[in-house]
Amino acid sequence: MGRRRIFISHSNSDPHSPAYIEAIDTALTAAGFDVLVDRKRLEPGAKWRDDIYTWMGMCHGAVILMSEAAIRPGSIWVPRETNILLWRRTLDRKFVVIPACLAPVGPEDLKSGVFTDMQLGEIQAAPAATAAELAAALTVCFAPLAAPKTPLEVLASRLVELLLAVSDGAIEEAIEELAIDLGPCTPVGDPRRALALGLLQVPLRRSLCALEILAEYMEGSKADQILSMIAPSWVDPCAARWLADCGGRIEDKPAAVLNAATPFCARMYVDRASCRPPKTRWPIVHSTGVHGERPAQEIAAEVEQNLIQEFRLADDPQVPDPRARLAALLRERQREGRPVFAALRFSAAIAGALSELQRLLPSVTFVLLSGDEFPSAPMLEGRRVRLVEPPLKPGAEAQAQLDFDYVRSIIRPQEAVVV
Repeated sequence: MGRRRIFISHSNSDPHSPAYIEAIDTALTAAGFDVLVDRKRLEPGAKWRDDIYTWMGMCHGAVILMSEAAIRPGSIWVPRETNILLWRRTLDRKFVVIPACLAPVGPEDLKSGVFTDMQLGEIQAAPAATAAELAAALTVCFAPLAAPKTPLEVLASRLVELLLAVSDGAIEEAIEELAIDLGPCTPVGDPRRALALGLLQVPLRRSLCALEILAEYMEGSKADQILSMIAPSWVDPCAARWLADCGGRIEDKPAAVLNAATPFCARMYVDRASCRPPKTRWPIVHSTGVHGERPAQEIAAEVEQNLIQEFRLADDPQVPDPRARLAALLRERQREGRPVFAALRFSAAIAGALSELQRLLPSVTFVLLSGDEFPSAPMLEGRRVRLVEPPLKPGAEAQAQLDFDYVRSIIRPQEAVVV
């Protein structure tokens, strides 16, 4: 068994957290765990640190110290980290997240305020009478954990394979350009893995200089695979969590409302949410939304046809009824946690047809593209939807597309035409 990693989320503003952190760190380390905790937090409102996200992507379990400072209005660090850890739990139900309520905070406090929409009621909270008692309880809770590769590690491993053709000097130069500190998760003696983890965490724009260094060594399909794996990294992981949450729900599946306009953006969000290598990412098809007098039935038929083509069901002569096979396939994928998405532009007509669309295609997660702004509350009232938050900032979608096109132009320039 490899070293198991436990991440501790806490508020730097809480005067009691250091004692709990020390006790937990000591107990878990003695039990053979690696403890990932940032003891030198940035000030509230400071820029999000990519290395902390890497720690959350590499851990096998997590404890969240729910102190008064962590749950008060305006709290940033702990709610954000909780969102990302819950994303991990959505991707793998065996991932253990334990909220630890530090007095006077109780489980009821996790159902309101900054944690209102996080569904923490589904997770057993641990009361923390004393630091020693909590440390002992967590040691017992985490004892059965295995140490498989996390989704982030699987992605990094695929990327490492693609970087084998790159010289050691170029790898080191790219790492220097990327300038990311992975802290205790830095792979010792494995610069390619360190570079892979860095590329997967920073927004694509920040990776441009490193990719220019690597461009000479990347060719053909390998270059496309590298870009495909790192391109979604600009998407906020907290927003990606809501795509995963909508996709993972079997009953009363909500539609995800994204304040974006392009299929490119919808694709990036779903890719980020799935956290899988390119060939096994969650599929997404796009509907034109064109309809006549029966919008729900006509749009559902278009989505079905697009999915039949996506899964190549019409090419199989032994599939007499592709629609019936598709319905069975969608149900099976849903049960296995491999959701399927369909994106279409939001409109008043779509809002009116949404409930029927969801009834006709209950195993499809709809992504509604609303443009620069979310729809008004009255347009969504009574609909089964989830706003994807935090919303995209103005210009972010266009910039992401521009960055993608620029990087692609570097690593896959059009071949010169020989006259």
